[in-house]
Amino acid sequence: MYYSAITVTTKPGIRFQGIEHLKKFSSWIEEKYSIPTQVLGNMSGPIYENHVVSRYESAAHMEEVYAKLMDDPEYMEWFKEGADLLGWSDARQTVYQVF
Repeated sequence: MYYSAITVTTKPGIRFQGIEHLKKFSSWIEEKYSIPTQVLGNMSGPIYENHVVSRYESAAHMEEVYAKLMDDPEYMEWFKEGADLLGWSDARQTVYQVF
C-alpha cells in the first residue's frame, strides 16, 4: 500500500478558503476515482501548511490514477480555481510505502 501526501500552503489571510478548496478536491477525487483522500493540517509547524493524503493499493495503481488525472480537464480546472488560494510554487509531494 502507498500513501501520497501533497503538501501545499494556503495564502495568508485566506487560510480557511484554501482549506475548503482542498476539501472539495479531496471529495472529488474520492468520488470520481474511488481513492480514499483526506486533508490534514499541521498541529505543529507552519499553520498555513496543509497535506492532501491519498491511499493507493500499489505503485502501479498510483501511476494509473495519475495518468487518468493528467488527462482529466476537471483536475486541471481545480488547479486554476485554486491559484488565488494556494501557494503552488512551494508545493511538494511525498510518497510513502507501507511495509
